[in-house]
Amino acid sequence: MGSRDQRLAALQVAVEAILTRYRVQGLLTVRYTERVREHPLRRYGSRPATVQVARDLGVKAVVDRPAVATAIGRLGWRVYATNAPAEQLSLAQAVLAYRSQYLWRVTWAG
Repeated sequence: MGSRDQRLAALQVAVEAILTRYRVQGLLTVRYTERVREHPLRRYGSRPATVQVARDLGVKAVVDRPAVATAIGRLGWRVYATNAPAEQLSLAQAVLAYRSQYLWRVTWAG
């Protein structure tokens, strides 16, 4: 494995660690780029003319909006409302009966 391959592998490991740390795997599309610059060096004394090559690796991350929307939808936030007084329907009874109640889904956008 060459130096470039090792640097790219190290960069990919670092990016994966960041994605894992912030729990955003699958929510971003990550692209790796390499920029190659060649700089000619003129002959000097007994040294022949050469070309110096510089390579820069980069990372570009783009938010995958459909994946984010799906993840937000899976957060499980639900709002339940009733017009029954607490004397007739306790919280415990409401929790037990929530599946047969009308569900009004609220989407939290951020």
